[in-house]
Amino acid sequence: MKRLLLILILTFSFQSLTKANDIKDFEIEGMSIGDSLLDHLSKKEIQNGSIYNYPSSDEFFQINFSNVNNFKTYEHFTVLIKTNDENYIIYELSAYIDFKKNINDCYNKEKEIINDIRQVLTNIKFVNEGTIKKTIDKSGKSKITINQFYPDDGGVIKVSCHDWGDEWEKKGEVDSLSVSVASKKAFDWYINEAYK
Repeated sequence: MKRLLLILILTFSFQSLTKANDIKDFEIEGMSIGDSLLDHLSKKEIQNGSIYNYPSSDEFFQINFSNVNNFKTYEHFTVLIKTNDENYIIYELSAYIDFKKNINDCYNKEKEIINDIRQVLTNIKFVNEGTIKKTIDKSGKSKITINQFYPDDGGVIKVSCHDWGDEWEKKGEVDSLSVSVASKKAFDWYINEAYK
């Protein structure tokens, strides 16, 4: 199967991309939906990731990683895995690049990525939901942009900039760009179960 490389480098380019309509055709740092995380990281590396459990459903859990040695572009990434899956099959993958105190560069990079994806995936539904306030920040100063692509298989590709308010930055949050790919199963679960 041809893979649609979703590799972000500072001179972002889609020169080697082919058209695709299946969420499994997208790669971030060589990983795709449906891959085993064990094909990319050792069991020890996986166990060193930090775990996040969702409040309303234990069907899936998230593993968070930072500064993985064999990753060239992204500084952090997360994967969504089914609970008790010894093969660590990836249902959702998100990767992040920090833009500390430099949110305008994040917005510029976000626009580049969106334009490149739209040029390659000409028949894919795109929704720009604009900028919304992060509900976790009661001051209303933290924001996120939401740009989503909907491939034929029902999953989602999301490109966002996370702009944290001063108080949250003091707590350690950093402005960042995120690129996420979620299967239909993961996307439906987030909407209907994870936080209900």
